[in-house]
Amino acid sequence: MNKRQLLVVIIFVSISSFLGGALIQFIFHPPEVIAKEGVKSSTVVKANKFLLTNQRGQIRASLSLDSFGAKDERPALILFDRDGKPRATFYLGNSDSPEMVLYDKNGTNRFNFGLSPAGHAGMSVNNGSLEKLLDVNTSSGIPVIMVRGEYTSLRWTAP
Repeated sequence: MNKRQLLVVIIFVSISSFLGGALIQFIFHPPEVIAKEGVKSSTVVKANKFLLTNQRGQIRASLSLDSFGAKDERPALILFDRDGKPRATFYLGNSDSPEMVLYDKNGTNRFNFGLSPAGHAGMSVNNGSLEKLLDVNTSSGIPVIMVRGEYTSLRWTAP
């Protein structure tokens, strides 16, 4: 077989391959697929607790229903440090009023702020024994500021 004959064979094989593929499409009709538009998927995940972990499996955040020593479950977001101790908590307190607590490295409550059930704002700065060093309270409708020192305390109320 010379080069010319080989070229003719390759051309006929190529043409017959394309024609055979096209002929099969006419003989065996493939099913038609029509994409549906406007199909919306909604996924709902329900759980009592979600944990956010890092690559090493340490829990760094928690979104859960916690009781915080009360009988009712309250939604809470807790952020943990690298040692696994809580450093910040945002939750719904009494009568679903929002509160936030910040903790030191030992896990001691050092700073609180939030709203009372009536909607009045307040905040406190605590020492290591949970004694309020600074307290700003508006629960009576007027601001009250209390500062406590080692031997004395100062209370200021708006006139």
